[in-house]
Amino acid sequence: METLYTNATIKNLPFSTLKEIKSYINMSKTDRAIMIGQLISPSIRAIDVTIFYAYNTKSCLWQKYCDVDFKNYIMELFNQASKDIKKNVKTFDDCDSDKEFMKSVNDIHKLHDNEGHQRDIHKRIWSFMLDSNFVTKLDSMAHIFSLKDGMKIDLRTLEVSKRIEKDYLTYESTVSFTDKTPHANKFFKQIMKNEEEREYMRKILGYSMTAETCARSF
Repeated sequence: METLYTNATIKNLPFSTLKEIKSYINMSKTDRAIMIGQLISPSIRAIDVTIFYAYNTKSCLWQKYCDVDFKNYIMELFNQASKDIKKNVKTFDDCDSDKEFMKSVNDIHKLHDNEGHQRDIHKRIWSFMLDSNFVTKLDSMAHIFSLKDGMKIDLRTLEVSKRIEKDYLTYESTVSFTDKTPHANKFFKQIMKNEEEREYMRKILGYSMTAETCARSF
């Protein structure tokens, strides 16, 4: 089952070194919330306390989620953090003999499992993701058209490339780009004998694919 966590940009907290693990363990709750908030806020945005948008790394689209989805994301993020800490601590020399450190590792595991702690972190990091005007960015670039299979086309240059977070796209069409259209050309010739009229129709159809309104005449 796909969730916000399985499709999220950030699935792990940075625990590649012993210094990073010790720093995280010794953080206050506020500092821990700040660190997590700054890490995930570029790819998860809150419209209000109940509506979130997150960038889906599989579809390369922004998707809408509710507060329950985000709470579950925090829970899964902490579960993975506990696994990563436990796994990485085993690779560092002399950690097992440091009883005080190992106790702090066990304590952070318990804290990660604590629902009250999860709720508190959720409340504290919400402000980092709050962007009540975020929806105005979605699908707002008139010249970008979303193609199938995670691709996009710039309608000004016909350049085809992979979709990215900053495209702020929420939809995907069912077609790929091709510069060879023999069937379409045949169809237009059958219904419109005049080449000038056919070219005008192509322009109208192309214009309708954009969000432009510059050709408005009434």
